[in-house]
Amino acid sequence: MLATYIIASTMNIAFFVDTYFPQLNGVATVVHQLKDNLETLGHSVYVLTPRRHNSPEANGVYYLKARPSKIATNEYIATENYKNVVNFCIEHNIDILHAHSEFSVALIAIKVAKEIKKPFLITFHTFWEHYISAYIPCSFLIPKKIVHTWIKHVYKNADVIYAVSQKVFDYLSSPKILPQKKILLIENAVDNFGLHIRDYSKTEIQNLKNDLSLKDEKVFLYVGRVSHEKRIKQLLHIFKSVLQKTHQALRLIIVGDGPAKDYLVKYANKLGINKEVSFVGFVQRENLGLFFSISDLFVSASISETYSMTVTEALCFYVPCILRDDECYYDRIKHAENGLMLKNDAEFAEALTTLVVNNEELLALKEKTKQSFTQLSSMDQTKKYLESYTDVLQEYL
Repeated sequence: MLATYIIASTMNIAFFVDTYFPQLNGVATVVHQLKDNLETLGHSVYVLTPRRHNSPEANGVYYLKARPSKIATNEYIATENYKNVVNFCIEHNIDILHAHSEFSVALIAIKVAKEIKKPFLITFHTFWEHYISAYIPCSFLIPKKIVHTWIKHVYKNADVIYAVSQKVFDYLSSPKILPQKKILLIENAVDNFGLHIRDYSKTEIQNLKNDLSLKDEKVFLYVGRVSHEKRIKQLLHIFKSVLQKTHQALRLIIVGDGPAKDYLVKYANKLGINKEVSFVGFVQRENLGLFFSISDLFVSASISETYSMTVTEALCFYVPCILRDDECYYDRIKHAENGLMLKNDAEFAEALTTLVVNNEELLALKEKTKQSFTQLSSMDQTKKYLESYTDVLQEYL
């Protein structure tokens, strides 16, 4: 009866996250959606995040004093006195402190949770070793062991750790990380979040094609952060190879923004494929569906993903996904049914070449994608979090 009572009563939940709207990325999207779903179920959710130069006032969002990071562009480090956060959590009767980050806000949350004797939970969203190699000069001098040591240092404080994919679960539960900790697999889900999934009119589609100067080209689409760890440079090389082998009209559309955009625009020009590559920049989520609707394939050469929301978004529009083979996709991508997963970049280029040359094979893959896709419900995933919150609260009674 106790568990039934707790899950039926309202909880006050504090999310601690280093990145949140107006930043647009997978973590911000997941946190926002989880907050919205929990509030729909009658709970109160507060987001505590570093204040940025462009942070808007928003209901349920509380900004922590912060300074710009000296390492990563557009990133901020929380400098708030933890005592102020203690007072906030006491005033708002916080039951659960749930971090979605490993850095400054997580350290604050750990300290606060210990002082007010409340559960500290954390979700693993990012494989930081890939980001270090992409952004820190002479990163080859930094052993991966340092990243693993930091993860263990932070995550050992959690009552429960959440893994967003089997790949993450296997990593966290491995002997070198935290095999003794309680780790739960709760995969991310999109639920059409801001995507406006619908059939677009011929006029809407033609207008976008006109804007992009598209005629009869086959369209490859990448959506996501435009940054070095996503291996977009390698994707440009793959695309050039396909162009050279097929001699067909193709277009690679890259939707998104990030620190590598200017470099990659210049690099595409250096490769001589700037006319076949369109960097469209940031697109509002409510307009994103139109780009999926004009695309033949979703492509990503990234090997740094923990889950990849954009793959789920592509499948929502029945767009087959061509990806590097990675365990984080196994819950959604069925090889040769709704996409292809390739072992290396050479196989990636060969697979794209085959699909471009054999139009019937491409059409068959599209039809299989439409028939095979089943979508995770974000509300079902939210209820899994809620069940876990209930279990951990019982241990504090």
